[in-house]
Amino acid sequence: SIQAQTNNYNSSLSIPNATRVGHSFGGWYTDVGLTQAFTLTTMPASNLTLYAKWTINQYTITFETNGGTSIAPITGNYGDAVSVPSDPTREGYTFNGWYADANLTQSTTVPNAIPAQNLTLYAKWNINQYTITFETNSGNSIQAQTNNYNSSLSIPNATRVGHSFGGWYTDVGLTQAFTLT
Repeated sequence: SIQAQTNNYNSSLSIPNATRVGHSFGGWYTDVGLTQAFTLTTMPASNLTLYAKWTINQYTITFETNGGTSIAPITGNYGDAVSVPSDPTREGYTFNGWYADANLTQSTTVPNAIPAQNLTLYAKWNINQYTITFETNSGNSIQAQTNNYNSSLSIPNATRVGHSFGGWYTDVGLTQAFTLT
């Protein structure tokens, strides 16, 4: 709300700009239909009501998935409903939510409406752990190993009396040699 001004006829006018969240001010008009722009610089010889013209602003929500599947930015007018996208995915990681900062210290959510500013959201990930179980086929018992995804492996050799160890395989039929490091 802008306070009314009372001035003497023909005195200089100081007309303020108006502000409105999510909108750009398009000037003052002398009619409700916003067709007659107000251009006077001095006080007219009558009372006058001025009407603000507004243009709604567009803003963009950008998603920085930090190595996850990409998510297209969402652009819309201020206040438009937002269709929240599916969470991104990343091999070997579990999605742990959106953050308002690149340092991942301010947890947030995807807004349900376009905010009054451009916004970048940052994905946080937790690394997954996986277990390797060793089936020695009657050889010595080897304890399972649980490791972070993509971490270095130290794979032991198996022993069995009267046999030579021929390596590890990922299938029961022993046709797919295990070669990961």
